[in-house]
Amino acid sequence: MIPPDDVISQSRRWLGVKFLHQGRTRNGADCLGFISAMLDELGSHTFMDNLPAQYARSPQHILMDSLQCLCRNIPLQPGALILFQWPRVAFPSHAAVYTGENLIHTDASIGKVVEHGYRGPWVTRTRSSGRTHFLKAACTSTGVSWM
Repeated sequence: MIPPDDVISQSRRWLGVKFLHQGRTRNGADCLGFISAMLDELGSHTFMDNLPAQYARSPQHILMDSLQCLCRNIPLQPGALILFQWPRVAFPSHAAVYTGENLIHTDASIGKVVEHGYRGPWVTRTRSSGRTHFLKAACTSTGVSWM
């Protein structure tokens, strides 16, 4: 299991990295690229190794299904991944890291990885959260068998 403090501190090292759709490096990343690359840096290569080379601007259903399977509505704790669902969208389509009071995520409207308070619409749009150790667990409901 990756310690929550490591997830948070590693996520903060990404602050300011520019938004780039389908990006997954410090030269640019979107929400999935940021999370998968950050976890890859911490030694959990599962998501990075299974992230398709291309996906739609709103991540494909299977990508979020896979993350959602790995983040099974566990009570929100620092270091957790959070999935968000926007109004009129059928499935979660954004992901962030929870620090205990704040979120760290790639914000396309601001154009970079940011940290800000977890309040208002972010709370109401939260669909699931989970500890990152699930990234090493098998997920059979979507056919994903990441170890």
